Amino acid sequence: MPDAGPALVPGAPWARYGFHHLAPARLSGIDDPALGFADEATAVALRTVLSGWIDEVVATPAGAAGDPHDPRVSVPDLVGEVRERHGLDSEAAVYYLQLLALPAPVDKSVQKWNGWPARTLRAARQALIDAGLVVSAKRARAGRTVFLPGGWQAARAPRLPVETWKISMYGDLGIPPMTLPRLFRTAWGRVTDGDVPRYHDLEETR
Repeated sequence: MPDAGPALVPGAPWARYGFHHLAPARLSGIDDPALGFADEATAVALRTVLSGWIDEVVATPAGAAGDPHDPRVSVPDLVGEVRERHGLDSEAAVYYLQLLALPAPVDKSVQKWNGWPARTLRAARQALIDAGLVVSAKRARAGRTVFLPGGWQAARAPRLPVETWKISMYGDLGIPPMTLPRLFRTAWGRVTDGDVPRYHDLEETR
């Protein structure tokens, strides 16, 4: 039995092998030595839960009335900024912020978060296409038909595919390590600072 503390629980032996189990409730923190005996995905997930920031991330912002995935709830001031900068209506501005910031703004979720019928989402989508802010495409496991310009990071379940522009804002599990208001502000701040989602020219070496 490895000396890895109380979180590593011995199991029944089988042939020449010994099987052990992790007891998450006994883990002392993200540096508990028992995590070294778990597979990478399990260890990353447990460290995420133990890290402390996730409680804040999943909490509803104080005073919010509605779903915080809706920028009108989390960051209403940014909706006005997006409208003014790009000449959009309110619905298109809301949807653009969601496409910029959220890991999985699939159509069904967007309609639920925003309380929109399908026709409202279609109109917002078309407004962003007409403004040149998104591209229309078909991509596996995306659950939507418009995307930020630029690369696309495919992934196998349970991970979700995502635009490469967003990856720097997310943790190892694809979970942004920040609250939704901060995530919206971070994404929009990148745009206003000049880091706009776009296709990059490739340099050919001969």
